[in-house]
Amino acid sequence: MLLGVVTTSCCGEDEVLTPEEPIIVGQSITTGTTQVDAEPHDIYIIFDREVVVGREDAIFFEPAVATEVFTEGTILTIRTLERMNYECDYLLTIGKGAVKDALTGGENSERVIGFQTKRGPYVPPIDPVTVLAMPSATRSAQNVYDFLWANYG
Repeated sequence: MLLGVVTTSCCGEDEVLTPEEPIIVGQSITTGTTQVDAEPHDIYIIFDREVVVGREDAIFFEPAVATEVFTEGTILTIRTLERMNYECDYLLTIGKGAVKDALTGGENSERVIGFQTKRGPYVPPIDPVTVLAMPSATRSAQNVYDFLWANYG
C-alpha cells in the first residue's frame, strides 16, 4: 500500500521515495518483563532506521503514566515523568503512526508491550499496635515485644 510519495532533486534528477515502515530491532523492555523499575526512567525502542515522532498521543501506558516522548537517530525514548505503581501490570502501546521513517515518512505498525513493575519498599504501619495480639502470651514473649516496641523506629 502506497501512503505517499516524496520527491527530491539532486543535480537535476528527481528521485521518488516510497514510504517504508520503521521496524523495531531492539528495546529496553519486552513483553513479559518483570521487575521493571517503577521510579521515573527512560524506556528505549530502537528502530532499523532514523525515526521521528509522528503521533505522540499514540504512545501511552495503561494504567496511565505521564510521559515525555522524543527521538534521536534510530532511538525512540519514552521518559516516564512520575512513579508507576509498584507490582502492577502495565501495557505500553506504541500505536500505528506514532513513529515515522525520518526520510520517507513511512509509519510504524502498532506494538503493545506488557510488563510488570517490581515490588515496592516496605512501609511500616503508621500506627503500630502497642500490645500483643495474644493476651495470654508468655512473659518472655511479652518481654521481647516490649523490647522491640521500645526500640521501634
